[in-house]
Amino acid sequence: MQRAPVIGDADGFGEFRQRHPEYGHLTAEQINEYCLSDRRLAHAAAEYCFELQGRAVDAREERARHRDALIAQAEEALSRLRAERDSEDMIDDYKPKGILGE
Repeated sequence: MQRAPVIGDADGFGEFRQRHPEYGHLTAEQINEYCLSDRRLAHAAAEYCFELQGRAVDAREERARHRDALIAQAEEALSRLRAERDSEDMIDDYKPKGILGE
């Protein structure tokens, strides 16, 4: 039986096909369909999907850490600005008054 050429990554399974060239000729729909009758394919596809889910979780956690770091930097900058403002307010409060109270 002649296999069709390897399908690209338009359906998101390009990496799966690279790892498992024996399934490189199948579309994502065919992979899903054949998982019902081919245990090796079903196992390989399940492992791949679990890995993708893990990557998604890792990416979300990394983005959250990055946002938290940006928030911390912004809070530090805001604290510095507030401290500068408060110190200027204190200086203004203690300026000596003139003869007329100005």
